[in-house]
Amino acid sequence: MEGLSLGLSQKLEQALSPQMIQTLGLFQLSTMELSQKIKEEIEQNPALEMPDEDSPEVPSADPVQDPAELSEEDKDSWDYENSFEDLSSSPSNGPDAYLENVASESQSLREHLAQQLRLSVSEPDDLDLGMLVIGNLDENGFFIESPESLVDPDQLERLQAMIALIQGFDPEGVCVKDYRQSLVLQARLKRLGEDDLEAFEEMVESHFEELKNPKPEQLSRALGITVEEFQFLFDFLKTLNPFPGRAFSSSIAETAVPEFSITSCDGRLTLEMNKSSLPPLSIAEGFSSLADGLSGPEAKEAKAYISDSIKRARTLIDQVKLRYDTLYKVGLSLIANQKEFFLQGPRYLKPMTLKTVAADVGVHETTISRISHEKWVQTDWGLFQIKSFFSQGVQDAEGQGVSRNVVKDRIAQILKDPDVKAMSDQKLADKLASEGLKISRRTVTKYRLELNIDSSYER
Repeated sequence: MEGLSLGLSQKLEQALSPQMIQTLGLFQLSTMELSQKIKEEIEQNPALEMPDEDSPEVPSADPVQDPAELSEEDKDSWDYENSFEDLSSSPSNGPDAYLENVASESQSLREHLAQQLRLSVSEPDDLDLGMLVIGNLDENGFFIESPESLVDPDQLERLQAMIALIQGFDPEGVCVKDYRQSLVLQARLKRLGEDDLEAFEEMVESHFEELKNPKPEQLSRALGITVEEFQFLFDFLKTLNPFPGRAFSSSIAETAVPEFSITSCDGRLTLEMNKSSLPPLSIAEGFSSLADGLSGPEAKEAKAYISDSIKRARTLIDQVKLRYDTLYKVGLSLIANQKEFFLQGPRYLKPMTLKTVAADVGVHETTISRISHEKWVQTDWGLFQIKSFFSQGVQDAEGQGVSRNVVKDRIAQILKDPDVKAMSDQKLADKLASEGLKISRRTVTKYRLELNIDSSYER
């Protein structure tokens, strides 16, 4: 038997404090969600306020130009607190102008889930963690980043419990990796029998593409079930929605509020921030002296309440400013990396990864993912989600990188032509290759599914 021994070892770990989780949650909020968050905080915290109508307006600096044309001194001296432009056409400057000028929209998936979360948990830490999970979901209800990357290892148990809670919300099938996991989760929530669930999971995971043109006898043999059992599972599958979040995302683009604009004038790009991204929050004047003149236990209790309220108000103000500052740096990075897109149009979108922008901004990739989610930028070519600029690329015939989003747009464009409507994925791949874009049939199939376009047989 080997002897036992004691030893010391050192390792560096970063634990996410409740305040850090709250900051990351704030990063993920859209402008409209941020306005709602601030409205709730003002109602709950008397130390927090917005300037009155008689308060002087914060002066705005000139629009920020192409970072390539700025000196290092100019970049370092730029004060984000005093450099923002209002993209809204409304002239209102009252104390509630920020809240009034933010467009209203029909309830989004995240708002729908957040509403249920608030009714399901009471602890602030649990609410922050739940909002962090919800903010990591795309418009389909699927994870943007691996949920394990959101928290420190010692919080994984709490994270998994929160994911399980949200998976029980309406709509069924969200808070998973992809559409296959969504279908299996929906089957489980609908209490499909254990044996049926096992066969259903294998059918979805291993034979999903074959279900577009099913051959019952062949598939039932592959699954080890009878034809009747297969038909039952197939009919059951047709009652489910593989993309449960899409019912909530139809009007987002029509009501989205851009965080900033990047426009061209005589070949020079200009970045202008939206004032809604940095509302003029402040500590209520005179609030800190409300306990003056009190004595005894009453004074002690009042001073503790005042101190805590001011601390929470300052924390929110700092978090909102940090969100704004990070978005500004993201905008500069987009200009630096996607200059041709902003000058010449969507066809010139280049492959760009979260890692590239994270290096420019000086933060972790997951921070860029969070702050880019459901954030919009106004361009000369229309309104775009920031996350649409992030994509891996394929090489064209000249060896140049082409964004996968450009390839997906080309696939959609090809399939709009009625003469090629029934083109198979292999023929699509061949056509793209003839245009200088070499991608496999399997990749074409993947992009087609992401575009929510049926197979050639169904078309």
